[in-house]
Amino acid sequence: MGAVVKAGVAVVAVAVLAGAAQGHHHAAPGDPHGWPAALLRAAHEPVTRCDVSFLRAWARTENTTASHNPLATTMPEPGSTTFNSAGVQNYTSYRQGLKATAATLRNGFYQPLVSDLRAGDNAQQCADDVARSKWGTQAFTATC
Repeated sequence: MGAVVKAGVAVVAVAVLAGAAQGHHHAAPGDPHGWPAALLRAAHEPVTRCDVSFLRAWARTENTTASHNPLATTMPEPGSTTFNSAGVQNYTSYRQGLKATAATLRNGFYQPLVSDLRAGDNAQQCADDVARSKWGTQAFTATC
C-alpha cells in the first residue's frame, strides 16, 4: 500500500509544480511540502523542512514566469523553448521541468549546494551556495 500512496503523491505533485511555475506554491494533498519535495526526491536528496523552505525562498528570488521552471534553470530539454536572454527554459511539462532542474543540480557545478541539501539543516547555507554559484541568482535569505 505504501508504494501506491507514494505514487499517488508524486502524480499530485506533478500538478503542484505546474502551478508553482506560475507563482502558485500550493502543497499537494498528502504532501505538505509540494513541489520542493518532488524536486528533492527527483534529485535523490532527503526532504527536510530546511531544504523545502530554502527551495521556496529560492523560487521567490528567481521570480520567474518561465513554464514549469520555478528555479529558472537553463538546461535544454526536447521541446523546451528559451524564455529569456539568459537561456532560461520554458519546459513542456512539470515532469520535464523537474527532470531538468534535478539534472542541473547534479551536473557537477553545484556540489556545495548538493552537499548542503543532503545535510538538510541549513537553508541559509544553501542560499549562499546558490549565490556563489554560476546559477546567476542574487544573494537571498532563507530560513528553516
